[in-house]
Amino acid sequence: AAGYPLHLIDVVPWARTLGAKRFLAPASLAGAVGKARSLVARLRPDAVVGMGGYASLPVVLAAWTKRVPGLVHEQNAIPGIANVLGARCFRRVALSFDEARRRFAAGAEVRVTGNPIRTAIAQLDRAGARTEAIDAFGLDRGRRTVLLTGGSLGAARLNEAAAGLATRWRDRNDLQLLVSAGREHGSELRGRIGDPAPLLVRVTDYLERVELAYAAADLAVCRAGAATVAELAAVGLPSILVPYPYARANHQEANARAIERSGGARVILDGVATPDLIGDAVNALFADPPALAAMSAGAARFGRPNAADDLATWTVELAGARRA
Repeated sequence: AAGYPLHLIDVVPWARTLGAKRFLAPASLAGAVGKARSLVARLRPDAVVGMGGYASLPVVLAAWTKRVPGLVHEQNAIPGIANVLGARCFRRVALSFDEARRRFAAGAEVRVTGNPIRTAIAQLDRAGARTEAIDAFGLDRGRRTVLLTGGSLGAARLNEAAAGLATRWRDRNDLQLLVSAGREHGSELRGRIGDPAPLLVRVTDYLERVELAYAAADLAVCRAGAATVAELAAVGLPSILVPYPYARANHQEANARAIERSGGARVILDGVATPDLIGDAVNALFADPPALAAMSAGAARFGRPNAADDLATWTVELAGARRA
């Protein structure tokens, strides 16, 4: 869509859930590296960036064998195996979370660049965009807004929390909920919640412009994927994070704890994330404006809105050194 050529290389993922098929992964990787070597020879890149995941490793290995400089970017606080292996080749690692540094081999050059996010989010002026955002979602300008989102697919735990909070707060005329339920769950959740007036609730299937949701919100309740944490921090939005408990190596909790240590979030684990506990946490923050403001400042301190530029700058440095 952006006009860049796309080259696809098939490779079998390393996942136990694939059953016996996972034993094909080593042979598949070898074949993928061969195809990637041919691609590298034809395209003659000046630098290669591995963004993690099993699909990145064949190209990283191919570039290494062809002596093409590069780096790997790790978006989570606990790195994946592809990046750990890739870092042994390139010896250069860009991080979103400094906590991941100790998990890479000594001697690698490490820079904390942050996680690249969309320009519309990186440059968001929450206060300046608030009125437009409130009106876009049909919300009330005079109320405090709680955003609940589980991403494009939604999160069952957060949808349950939204339904429970709508019941708990049904008599509140000072609050409103903006809920992104997921493409397959919006209709069901709207039916469950109904119209709990005077509480105002807006349930969407998907947030086409998530930056507007961030501008409308006073507080977010969401999962702790790397992109979500990076976006919340970049815009300085306080949050209650409920990490997905089945993420690989529990990396979502590690992500959440990192921004919590900066003062930018509170963590509630999935197993105890009841509407009552979440509701109590929201009420406590809204009852203490200095604490909410401090949380916003903590999130902003953690944020790296220039991550895309910083990562690109390092990549161009590598490319320039190869050409010199």
